[in-house]
Amino acid sequence: MRTTHLLTFLLCVSLSPLWAVEPLRLSGTLEWFSVPQRIRSENGVQSWWSFKGALHDDAMPLTPLVVRDFPVQGGGTLQVRVLDLRTEALPGTWPASVPLPPDRLSYNALVEKDRQSYFGKISFAPFLLVQGNVHRVLEYSLEATWTPQPEAQARSGEFASESALRNGTIYKISV
Repeated sequence: MRTTHLLTFLLCVSLSPLWAVEPLRLSGTLEWFSVPQRIRSENGVQSWWSFKGALHDDAMPLTPLVVRDFPVQGGGTLQVRVLDLRTEALPGTWPASVPLPPDRLSYNALVEKDRQSYFGKISFAPFLLVQGNVHRVLEYSLEATWTPQPEAQARSGEFASESALRNGTIYKISV
């Protein structure tokens, strides 16, 4: 019985790359506001750059986020590849209270379940460090590939035929 489960698991794992779905292309243009926006943070209200549709996280309120979600067929993982980026130098100076951005696009990719549906979710801060200068992303093109993972199966062991509780004497104790 265990050999059958092991063989089934190994077969599923070895064939999982064949289940991968056609990559999804996600592109977008960020419409940056022409003047810095007033953003509330733990240090009070500050002015900083943002764009239409940006989400702000409480942990880093001065960093606007691009968030894209899309339906996927089930639980699994997302692999993301950056196809193209168009950037420009950030006007003004980068605030000292915010860590410098990385030199390439840093993103979070995950699969979430909402009720009976699954969604892929990709988020990133649209800032890069280019030759020592901070740039903001104007346009982006990403490729997301969803790879399913086998669903966790409930353990289905055999039930015991004898029970110490069934054959023993039961005492009722009250306090």
